[in-house]
Amino acid sequence: MPPPSGGSGPGDLLTAFAASIPGPHGLDLDPNVILTNLGLTAFFVFLFALTSEVFNSTLDENREEISAWWARMMAGPLRILRPVAFADAGLGRLSESGRVGGILYALVVMLLVGFIYGFLSPDFGFNEKSLLLVVAFMVGIGFITYLVAGATTFLARRRHGAKASVRIYGTAVIVSIIAVIFSRLLSLTPGLVYGFVA
Repeated sequence: MPPPSGGSGPGDLLTAFAASIPGPHGLDLDPNVILTNLGLTAFFVFLFALTSEVFNSTLDENREEISAWWARMMAGPLRILRPVAFADAGLGRLSESGRVGGILYALVVMLLVGFIYGFLSPDFGFNEKSLLLVVAFMVGIGFITYLVAGATTFLARRRHGAKASVRIYGTAVIVSIIAVIFSRLLSLTPGLVYGFVA
């Protein structure tokens, strides 16, 4: 039933990104199509899981070298990003100050994830639809990643007494921005969401 005139229906809250994702209506139930799609899905899940694991492990193994590289870049061509680095350092100290600080830091990281990937939608802006998209990315990527990473961190602290925390990776932020730019330039719909930025 169409919404009354002057009102808004559920479809009015969909950004172009969300509208580009097909729903269950009119599905092709041909077994060959289903098997092909399942095979491609398994391949891409494996590919992205493998590459993101290699990416994260490489960042972890070379943290000092990457930090030095970032320091040189911040002193030179990326000088404009200094306020972001200062904000991250301040939030990092806040996250280590206690539970409230840790929750605030987590919310800021998830907001950053939602904001970056929100630009996958061509109509992203300051409106209700875009806010809904940002919240969806925050929950879909941020919360789920925190749930998985948080469980790992909790075990590392409990079993091994390791000092562990979630921190923003500048390199991962750049990779996610490149994924969004790549998606928009090639008009990929719904777009490439590479992963978490922390």
